[in-house]
Amino acid sequence: MNFLRSCVSHSSEVVRCVANYSVSCGRCDSPAGRNALYCMNRYNVTLSDVLSPKFVNLVWEYATKDTSAEQEQLVALLRECIMIRDNVFTLPNFYTVADVQCIISYVCKPSSG
Repeated sequence: MNFLRSCVSHSSEVVRCVANYSVSCGRCDSPAGRNALYCMNRYNVTLSDVLSPKFVNLVWEYATKDTSAEQEQLVALLRECIMIRDNVFTLPNFYTVADVQCIISYVCKPSSG
């Protein structure tokens, strides 16, 4: 959709025309049209929403609508552990790489609930 949006708002009239045609007239006959229809159905939005810059925010809201505070905290912990593992962040020397990998594995295991 990012590519399609950039085509629809391109400075070249030819690119804009082809992109608009593939979405408006091509619908299911063109990959771009099918992609736009799929996104409209999946996210329950209009074509103008799909082609607008706010579409990224709509997708983010859709993807995170059922995310709990606990899940957000686990993601933050996992991000920090990965950065420690990759030597972006550091810990005191008494923590080993195996310790950090163990924490990462524990955070990533499926919950039993």
